[in-house]
Amino acid sequence: MVFSYAVRAVYVESCSMFVRGGVYRAVKMSLGGTLAKFSVSALMFDYILTGPISGVAAGQYLAGLINDLLQYFHVSGPLSSGTVSLIAASFAIVVTLYFWWEKHQGRC
Repeated sequence: MVFSYAVRAVYVESCSMFVRGGVYRAVKMSLGGTLAKFSVSALMFDYILTGPISGVAAGQYLAGLINDLLQYFHVSGPLSSGTVSLIAASFAIVVTLYFWWEKHQGRC
């Protein structure tokens, strides 16, 4: 937590001074290369975790919408929790693969 606070403080200060180059350059200029590598590693770890978690959360909202629409139009009863989980996980996988593909194509 102390390291995160130091990185945040340096980053906020560098943003106010218009230092270009993102987190790595800002931390490297102020705290050195080793701490810059740690900060970028923490940022990448954060992205790797929050991407799929956000995808599953969006998938659960989508499953809830599908569930409500099916009930509204009297097509079926409520979806089972297994079906909701399957929809959420499938949506997260599709979105993650889409952004992975876009990154490898150089468009995103």
